Amino acid sequence: MTEGNRTPNSILVEHGLIHADGGLNPLMVNAASGTLTATAGEIRALATNMSVVATFWLSFEHARRPRGEPDIGRGVYQVMSLAAPYLQGEARRLLEKLSGEYVDKN
Repeated sequence: MTEGNRTPNSILVEHGLIHADGGLNPLMVNAASGTLTATAGEIRALATNMSVVATFWLSFEHARRPRGEPDIGRGVYQVMSLAAPYLQGEARRLLEKLSGEYVDKN
């Protein structure tokens, strides 16, 4: 796959964050540790929702502001915030800090 043909999903697969079918890599999510409180079904739904938002964010931005520059940081924030309800403790605080970086810059 050439650089120009890369999609958000292909990048996530390339880095081992999700499987080619869109499911989260279980090595990247350790629900048993208590960091992530979610059932297997919730994790699958979360992965799908993250993929949908990441895949279609630029189309949404174009519909929202056809002549404006797309707000990529806001898209990153939206994807990251989908996981927030499932995260606990330090993982939740880190996500809030990181996602705030994307919103505060825009």
